[in-house]
Amino acid sequence: MNPSPSSPLRTENRLPDCVFFKLHCTPVQSPNGSALGFQIVEPVPTTPAIEQLDLKLTIRFGKQTIKAPGGTIEFGLKRGELALQLENGKIPLEKVALKAEFAKALEVEEQLEKGRESEAAIAVAAGVKTKDTDKVARKIKQVVPQVTNRGTEEQPIWEFQVQASQERLILLGQLTEEAIGILEITGTPCSLVATFCIQNQSDIYLLDSTGLIAGRNLSHNKTAWATREFFLRFIAPQLQPHLSRVEGAL
Repeated sequence: MNPSPSSPLRTENRLPDCVFFKLHCTPVQSPNGSALGFQIVEPVPTTPAIEQLDLKLTIRFGKQTIKAPGGTIEFGLKRGELALQLENGKIPLEKVALKAEFAKALEVEEQLEKGRESEAAIAVAAGVKTKDTDKVARKIKQVVPQVTNRGTEEQPIWEFQVQASQERLILLGQLTEEAIGILEITGTPCSLVATFCIQNQSDIYLLDSTGLIAGRNLSHNKTAWATREFFLRFIAPQLQPHLSRVEGAL
């Protein structure tokens, strides 16, 4: 069951340079159970196949510039959540595709420290010994995910977050038609609402501001205060209740 032309998925992206996303739904073809050749096969009672949709996500993160009286401010996201609310549908946990893989084992390079004592041959008084130590730094090779999933099968949530080990300050880049899971339709009508939200101001990183304190000689604290006031007045109202939303019947 594809979103019909009369009821397509409706998309709203309030700050498209900051985050822009849409969903793609494709019917999953059921296996063909017909008999092959000329062999006569007695019909076997079967339960009706569950209708399924292959759900994919296209999402882009970037920098957003907001202009308002008094100046402009540039910011991006450090963290955000994509939450789905499914009516008469679910994404079974075993059919979630976009997730952080659990590392059953880590590849570790152990630190080695070898000490050796030797008599100094030059510029050291007789009878004095020195200790030289050779060290090899310990390294752990691991993949740090930017997205993890949680929630229920009817209300799954994907959390996007810049990790502390990364050099980037904000989420940047794009996923294109990334599979997020197989949606099973459990009844009619089946519909979804998907929202991308932030939890609080700490999920935002202010990159730059201009014109906010033009012609003023303010201290660092007052400059930070002026930037925060600008954010609360002109940006914060655009972040709630969501940055982006997709909804419609399936």
